[in-house]
Amino acid sequence: MGFLSLFKNRSENEIQIAESKVEHYFNFPNFTAEERERITAAKNLTQKKDFNKAYDIYFRLLSQIEDNEANKRKLRYIKIEIGQIYMYAEKWDSALQAFAEAIQDENSVGNPLLHLRIGQCAYNLENARIYEDNLSRALICGGLHIFENERNEYKETALKLLNPPACGWKKYQGIDYSATK
Repeated sequence: MGFLSLFKNRSENEIQIAESKVEHYFNFPNFTAEERERITAAKNLTQKKDFNKAYDIYFRLLSQIEDNEANKRKLRYIKIEIGQIYMYAEKWDSALQAFAEAIQDENSVGNPLLHLRIGQCAYNLENARIYEDNLSRALICGGLHIFENERNEYKETALKLLNPPACGWKKYQGIDYSATK
């Protein structure tokens, strides 16, 4: 049994939906061929729910890529994937830490998925200050679409905190977050 042995029966479909959100809200960085191969292997292991091995691959990659300006997007992407794995295992503190590190890149603030993930982790840790702020940001940046296939209480929390735009939330599409991808 590994550190992610408390996995909470996420279905393959739930994992696939969560991973497809990462692909939608983030551009795949310019990894080397070897790095891409390792990421593909980690993603395949994630789909098979072998989270310990997937985490090990991501963690080794994280430690092997030099932390500099040229590699910021690579490191952010890996931290997001590590955060996702922790979320699948409902290890909210560790997931929050990974996503909080990922959003430190100045081009990441305003990314709807990062704000959603931080908000979800804080919600499950009952940290109202952080979840209210980040779930609201997720709604403002991504519109209602960001909450598709997520637990309804996340969306309802954000909707209670904010007044709707003039067009209403159903028509609101969010902001242009392309710089945060």
